[in-house]
Amino acid sequence: MMQQTYCVMPWVGLEINNDGGMKPCCVYAESLLDSDGKKFNINTHTIDEYLESDAIRVLKDDLLNNKELSGCNKCYREENVNVQSLRLRKNNRFEEFTKIEKNLEENNLLTVDLKLSNLCNQKCMICNANASSMVVAENNVILPDLNLNYVSNKYHWYKNEDMWDQLMKKTLNSKHFDFYGGEPWLIKQQWKFLEYLISSGRSSEITLNYATNGSLHEDFYFTEYFSKFKHVSILYSADGIEDTFEYVRYPGVWETYKENIIKAKEFQKSNILDCWIAVAYTVSVYSIHNVIPSLNFYKDHNIPVWFNLVNEDEFSPSILPAPLRKKILDNIKENWSDDFLLVDSDINADYFEKEVTKDISDSWKHEWARRTNKRDQHRNIRFTDILDDNDLKEFMNARAQK
Repeated sequence: MMQQTYCVMPWVGLEINNDGGMKPCCVYAESLLDSDGKKFNINTHTIDEYLESDAIRVLKDDLLNNKELSGCNKCYREENVNVQSLRLRKNNRFEEFTKIEKNLEENNLLTVDLKLSNLCNQKCMICNANASSMVVAENNVILPDLNLNYVSNKYHWYKNEDMWDQLMKKTLNSKHFDFYGGEPWLIKQQWKFLEYLISSGRSSEITLNYATNGSLHEDFYFTEYFSKFKHVSILYSADGIEDTFEYVRYPGVWETYKENIIKAKEFQKSNILDCWIAVAYTVSVYSIHNVIPSLNFYKDHNIPVWFNLVNEDEFSPSILPAPLRKKILDNIKENWSDDFLLVDSDINADYFEKEVTKDISDSWKHEWARRTNKRDQHRNIRFTDILDDNDLKEFMNARAQK
């Protein structure tokens, strides 16, 4: 039987997405609509209008009546296979607010997830217009069909001072903030928001979580900002090391990234702050071949790795020719070590097998080759220089010509 569906997030949580969309959390899969049928968005609605809306009231009523919500299916699916869902994690974190008899109508935001635009200094091979302004610019030149539904002004919401004023008023008792991008450390306004939290005298009770591409580092991020907070988690995104890193996270520079994450580790070792650092590694067609070298590098530097399987078929490792997939999978199994540092201790070599045996349609294979060849030509690099394999070369050439 399905567990109780109650979730605290509509009462205490808010996500503002890259394009300004507002939802209770990052995994809620549907858009909430105002009385005119328009999606709630920080560009067109205030935070109070969203929090006090009929849509949120109905959501709360449904949860209090133990109804299953289609927008919450991701959590339900995870719980059905004994995975600790976001719903369960947040209910545990804010346990005192899961007592239904408590008055929760104050709309007091305790946890806020800010995806700060798509402003970014990288155009990763697996990225899209929603998460990188550089991908937008490149698409305009070589793949304009990928930008057909892109509305640039939506992504500028972080520049709105009134929005930050609203947020300050609604987070007087907040306990946690997530910051994502684009690249969040490029956004000056979020540093100013941290200054506000510090000056309020509440930062020592607040935890922060960041996802960064590791291209930026200033010591004062850690000494003047992060050290003033209760705890800071930082996920450094890096799909591969060395040449693979520079190909996938173009125009990122491996030596810069390596230097920055090692500097961050030094601060973690110090007594200056309470900080957790790990690497987020997205397993895709472009990066699966580099899993073992990457794990060895991070083990040597005492940095745990969190693996994230790419969702889109167009980036699946199963696109690769069958002989190459077998070669890569055999290499992972033969060189897997039980002392690799992993965020998820249940991960082993078998984890990657399902990612190289999926059925990918012929149309997606063709589309992947088309887009990859376009980006390679524009950037004057080649995937087949990173992953040198004759079957792959023949495959890409044949697909691109169809």
